[in-house]
Amino acid sequence: MAAAPLCVLPSKDTIEELFYKETGMSKKINVIFTFVLVTVNCFLASFIPNIGDAMTIVGSTINPVIGFIMPVIFYW
Repeated sequence: MAAAPLCVLPSKDTIEELFYKETGMSKKINVIFTFVLVTVNCFLASFIPNIGDAMTIVGSTINPVIGFIMPVIFYW
């Protein structure tokens, strides 16, 4: 029995599922996406001073999506 693939970067797995569903990512594209995602996360981590600020940013962007945009999408 083969082991299940390790999902280290769920965002990269989502990108692969959306854009490379039939063919799968080549090793080169996989490395590029991983490098970009890690770089963006390190960049954000260096400029956000504490976790409270990060949670405030996430909450202020996700709340309108959940409260106003998603109900309209589900209604359509």
